[in-house]
Amino acid sequence: MAAWSRRRIGVVATLVVLVLLLLLPFVVAWSLGWRWQGIGWRQGLVVTGLWQRQGECRPLSLRGLRLSSLRPITVTADSVSIRHCDSDTASEPLSELPDLPALDVRVWAFQWQDYPPLSLELTQKNGHWQGRAGFRNGEVFGDYRQDSGAWQVHGQIPVSDLDSRAIGAVEFSGSGQWLPGKLVRAELALTGSELGMADEDYRANLSGTVTVEQPRWQASLTLSDPLALPAGWRLLPGEGLTASGTFDGVIEQARGRLEARGPQGQALLTLASDDQRLGAGQGRLTLSEGLDGAVAFQWRREQLLVAPFELTLPEQMRLSLRESVTVPLAADGEVTLPLSVRYQEATLTTSNSQLLWSPDGVHWQGALSLAGQWQGYRLGGGWRGRAGADGVSGEPLKVHLENADLSVEATAPVAELKPPYWPVRASLKGRYQRLPFQARMSGRRDDHGVWAGRLDADVDAADYLDQGGAAHLDGRWQWHDGVFTLARGAAISVAQAVQGKTLLKPLSLTARTPLRYQDGGIHGQLALRGEGLLAERWELPVLTGTVNLNGQRARAELAVKDWEASLAVSARPFGTGYAGDLSLSSALRPELSRGLGFTLQSGQLVADGDWLWDQVVSFGVKANVSGADLDWGSVLACGLNARLALDWQDGEADLRTREPISLASVDVGTPITNIRLSGHSDLEVWRFSDIRAEVLGGEVLAPKLQWPSDQWQTVVVTGIDLNQVAALQNEPVVSLSGTVGGYLPLRLSRNSVAVRGGRLSNEGPLSLEVPMTSAVQAMAQSNQAVGLALDSLNPLLISRFFAQLDMEDSGWLDAAVTIEGINPQQNRLPVVFNYTHKENVRDLLRSLRIGDQITDEIMKRTPMESTQ
Repeated sequence: MAAWSRRRIGVVATLVVLVLLLLLPFVVAWSLGWRWQGIGWRQGLVVTGLWQRQGECRPLSLRGLRLSSLRPITVTADSVSIRHCDSDTASEPLSELPDLPALDVRVWAFQWQDYPPLSLELTQKNGHWQGRAGFRNGEVFGDYRQDSGAWQVHGQIPVSDLDSRAIGAVEFSGSGQWLPGKLVRAELALTGSELGMADEDYRANLSGTVTVEQPRWQASLTLSDPLALPAGWRLLPGEGLTASGTFDGVIEQARGRLEARGPQGQALLTLASDDQRLGAGQGRLTLSEGLDGAVAFQWRREQLLVAPFELTLPEQMRLSLRESVTVPLAADGEVTLPLSVRYQEATLTTSNSQLLWSPDGVHWQGALSLAGQWQGYRLGGGWRGRAGADGVSGEPLKVHLENADLSVEATAPVAELKPPYWPVRASLKGRYQRLPFQARMSGRRDDHGVWAGRLDADVDAADYLDQGGAAHLDGRWQWHDGVFTLARGAAISVAQAVQGKTLLKPLSLTARTPLRYQDGGIHGQLALRGEGLLAERWELPVLTGTVNLNGQRARAELAVKDWEASLAVSARPFGTGYAGDLSLSSALRPELSRGLGFTLQSGQLVADGDWLWDQVVSFGVKANVSGADLDWGSVLACGLNARLALDWQDGEADLRTREPISLASVDVGTPITNIRLSGHSDLEVWRFSDIRAEVLGGEVLAPKLQWPSDQWQTVVVTGIDLNQVAALQNEPVVSLSGTVGGYLPLRLSRNSVAVRGGRLSNEGPLSLEVPMTSAVQAMAQSNQAVGLALDSLNPLLISRFFAQLDMEDSGWLDAAVTIEGINPQQNRLPVVFNYTHKENVRDLLRSLRIGDQITDEIMKRTPMESTQ
């Protein structure tokens, strides 16, 4: 039993030792900062992620690592990233290459620091290394023999892979020798073929050479023809550039002349070595022809001296170096840069400004201050910190902008601005007039160099509204190739609000397509929906439509379906403002006239015109009204047709008819039909001309009328049928025939009509007859004088009729009538009849209209109702 126990203890101890030996590499790797995740086996070892940590930095990171074979060692990786991390440990130079087993390595995305990722293939067998690196459509091949140190490289890169606007290709080849711990020898040749910009006709060839015999180097560059550059610039052929020096920073010789011309001016760079002194020379960058200024510099062995300068750049920008600086020509160094940039009246100034560089990278540190004026705004702000390829650190960036109407402060923390995605956050807070607002923006850069994120903003209209009305913007944004875009679905919403006795229902604008800000304008389409508004006496139903934006141009198409109405408006830049066209189509419905002094019953309105806004608003519209019926009070107007023109200039209106207005009928107690007139108005005073209408079998004519007016204006009446006049009585007591005419001097006040000295007379024979109804007989029997008068007047053939009419603004009519004629049944008894009458015409017409309405209602009853 004791022996069995000893054997069991030995087995357990052996297993523990084996487990510890298996775990030992992982423990050692963990202690060295290596981390991993997702270790598995799928036809070989698979590691989802493997990286090394140095504090918060990852100098080496691998994703999607797969070991599929050991002979040769075959490794693939989705991505490999190598970055510089601050460390106190200095790396030792490579003294020799280790002897490795056969390798076959493929990396789909290999990234060094922040340079664009490459695809990489590498093989090694018996010290013979071969590789291929690819970038988009370009590729480079390399070959290295470990025993002799001999290497070769060749490749081609289309320049469109570096800039989509460029065309041509760059080919290079080289060879040399490199062994660890030995001096380097290299010869490189560079050739650019048919280089230029896609939108330019210029094509050029470029050639360059680099020769290295460590510790010395020599380089040259020549250009065959003008080379097209971005933004319309061209690099002109000339002497080319030649230079030589040593790797410890000494420029022994440099000569050359480069000239560039563009839309903004000319730039000339000249280099010349000192023939009397090795390692010394001078150069000058001169700007002219629209640009201005010069940068003079000298080099003396390991130093470059730059004199103070001020350069005038495009867009009224000035760049200046306030003091001379000395730049060390070394792999590690630093220089103080007291720079200022001035744009119009705004100035950006550096303080404690230093540029530092080393083989691991370049960064700037110092402070920036912003001050001055820009387009009428006062500017202020600043930032202090450090910026480089490894990120940005320091205080939050702050910018303040202010004028009489606007005050806004922008704040952007920089602590998170780190590669590779450079996440950024910013906030705005301010006030426009009495509208406080605030906005927030966040975003980051993706693997393709595109910036994207989210934007939201709030505006509070409490100072303008009694209640509610807050506006909110929310959407995703993108910045790519100089174009800012709001993604589809971005929306502006305005909450329900109350102002006085008006309820403003919610309103929204939603991007139906991406909205691009490009070339100084917005491009895209918005959907608009307004839930309407409700006032004390009228209501606007739901309003929908689209707004199409095309740079500086826009077009809105809106509709109110409940009203069968549509409106289209376009806008374009014009002078210092905007102009455009508009068109309107709407059914004339009762809902449209809520709150007006009349009610629309039916008809159609179509209008089109143009508008202009340039400090003041003006527009011109041509409108057609067809088949319109309307009523005000108990007055009904039917069959209105009009072709109108309206011009509006800075609050002054000019409305006129393009052809005579026609109106089928107006019922004011007695029908007025076939109305025709022309007109002109400033919406305060209405002037009508060529007025014609039919009433009571005759016509009303006027050459012109003005309303309102304190002048007396004459209206001519002719052919008035007395039979139709008598029929106005509910129970006619006389029967009349014949026609009368005359004139009526009218005074058309804003709310009343007056008549002074109106005259009416017969236009031919008239007749009068009094039907002997029971009421008439009773009157004749009760009063002998009345009976005698009736016998004299019944019947009466009238040879002369004359009436004088006067009516006050209140509607009271005074009529004095003289009738002369004979009674054919009384032996042709001559009769002269004088009659005066006073009555309120307003009340009379009102009673006639009410009587007609009651009659119409009775006539509309069904037979059953009539029987009942």
